[in-house]
Amino acid sequence: MTNPQKALKTSFLSRDQQKLLSTVIDVIIPASNGSPSASDADVATHVESSLSTSSATRNLLTSGLQAIEVTSGRAYRKSLADLTYEQRESLLSKIESALPEFFNVLIQQTYSGYYTNSNVLRSKGIHVGAPQPEGFQMEPFQESLLERVRSSGTKYRT
Repeated sequence: MTNPQKALKTSFLSRDQQKLLSTVIDVIIPASNGSPSASDADVATHVESSLSTSSATRNLLTSGLQAIEVTSGRAYRKSLADLTYEQRESLLSKIESALPEFFNVLIQQTYSGYYTNSNVLRSKGIHVGAPQPEGFQMEPFQESLLERVRSSGTKYRT
């Protein structure tokens, strides 16, 4: 299984915004029980790639990230990355209330990127690969099942 997160060639986020996004998604999905954090699974690339498809979604992401940094600066006089985990959670709860559309899209894309990542699936004991080589055995096709349709003439074949 290829990693779709690696498909992004160009970035519309600055390096600082990319670091902030990684910090935010690690609050959403931290490392636990042998599973990688969202940033360890490169979910930030997935989120950015998914939201790069239109100017509206790019603006939603960049303005949401900007709101996080502004809120962090006002509340703690620090960047989000410099806060404790509990402070990050508290701040993101405020952002969730203030910007529900941004937060819903961010959550959806974070989970989408995380739970389709082959490394995450392996860490959860889920087989990664094509289903059919090891999948169900199909019975041979029975041509006789088509006889009724064939005997109806061309009215069903047009």
